[in-house]
Amino acid sequence: MSDNLKIQDLRRRVESDPTSLAFADLGEAYRRAGDFGAAVSVCRAGLARHPTHLPARVTLGWALLELGYPDQAQSELYYVLQTAPDSLAPLRALAESHQYRGDLHEAFHQLSGVESLIHDADARSLAEFDRALETLDAVTLDITPDPVSTNPVLTELELWMTAILADRSARADRA
Repeated sequence: MSDNLKIQDLRRRVESDPTSLAFADLGEAYRRAGDFGAAVSVCRAGLARHPTHLPARVTLGWALLELGYPDQAQSELYYVLQTAPDSLAPLRALAESHQYRGDLHEAFHQLSGVESLIHDADARSLAEFDRALETLDAVTLDITPDPVSTNPVLTELELWMTAILADRSARADRA
């Protein structure tokens, strides 16, 4: 089913039953289609009725981040982590929100929280973790200092990244 048809179907479901939890799927469909404003609107309207629906809060956090509101995004994501501290999606989104704000130390801290959960993760979660590491790798490459000046935070991040990658490789070899 195309994104447009899926959005139309979900929109009809939500319109026919405004109390439906399908609002979360509709918000996620909008977010994946790149309509972040619609995702925020749908999620906020649905969360007014279902304030504890965690997947909708994660979608809202991602959409707010895409719209350039990292503080609001972090508020939603921290809410999710208070209830579900082992949830990988908000940890990854928080890492990206800190990266967006230029706080790479905190971004890396969030990703190392993900790494500690990885031993219990299923294949989908492992794929999410891999994508998060690739994102951090890309950011690290973008800000690599010139050889003359060395930033101690980046040095620490590189050491952590090396350790995480080595651990991930060792786990993959054992699997």
